[in-house]
Amino acid sequence: MQPVSFEQWQTIRAATIPAILVVDLWASWCVPCLERFPEMIRMSREYRNQGVEFVSLSLDDRDDPEGIAFANEFLHKNKPPFANYFLDEDIIDGFEKIGILGIPTVDIYARDGTRAYRLTGDNPNAQFTEEDVENALTTLLAR
Repeated sequence: MQPVSFEQWQTIRAATIPAILVVDLWASWCVPCLERFPEMIRMSREYRNQGVEFVSLSLDDRDDPEGIAFANEFLHKNKPPFANYFLDEDIIDGFEKIGILGIPTVDIYARDGTRAYRLTGDNPNAQFTEEDVENALTTLLAR
């Protein structure tokens, strides 16, 4: 994972315009995040020739070297075909700057760079599904 500040992350995200961008926000300690990751890999392969880019942004605690090592090992094992970043910020600050309460979260940005969808899993009674991600992509690709 490449460590990035929040400001660097904003620049990276903006550089993807005019592609549709899917951002998987996750952490090594988030079991649902780890369980969903293979589907993100599958979708990235399915949509890569349609102007859709995928990236992952880990929100692991920068003061937890074991967690970061686990995240790197997880990525090495799963071999995602997209860029993987680590938000090198205090964990609380990172969540606040991104504007989320919990993970897993998937942000989907339209071709103009505006966030079109935020799918969150912070409520155990209202989890998003991979079908929700694909429906959002279908809608954006039709525009």
